[in-house]
Amino acid sequence: MDTPAIFGGSQWDEQRLVEECKRCLRFAAREPCVLVLVTQLGRYTREDREVQKSVQKLFGKGAKKRMMVVFTRKEDLGGGSLDEYVKMTDNGALRKLVKACGKQYCAVSNRAPRQDRDVQADEVLEKAVSIACRKREGPRQKWGWLCLP
Repeated sequence: MDTPAIFGGSQWDEQRLVEECKRCLRFAAREPCVLVLVTQLGRYTREDREVQKSVQKLFGKGAKKRMMVVFTRKEDLGGGSLDEYVKMTDNGALRKLVKACGKQYCAVSNRAPRQDRDVQADEVLEKAVSIACRKREGPRQKWGWLCLP
């Protein structure tokens, strides 16, 4: 579920935003759910932080444990490692987010050939499923957690 409109930049009226938030909560309550924050490598901005805070406010304190960060523009790493980038970034807010998310992150290349992008998409999905399945054994909070075999 893509929800950019509920966290800023929306032309929707207040009632439509409230309904969309309710829809997100209903969806998350009955499905295995992982929150995916997509941000460009090297560009975790104040707007991204505001979205992350809005997600936490909507879904509760446990939201970060259900969140993974997907960095776009993996090609900008050159030959470097994503782990090293995350450890060494000057962006303290990004380091804090990654730590709060349990270091659940990955990167995708926007310029990779189609076949490689398909592989990357599979890897992101596998990571999300792994997070959803792992988290289902913890205490129930605002969401009900199930994981299909």
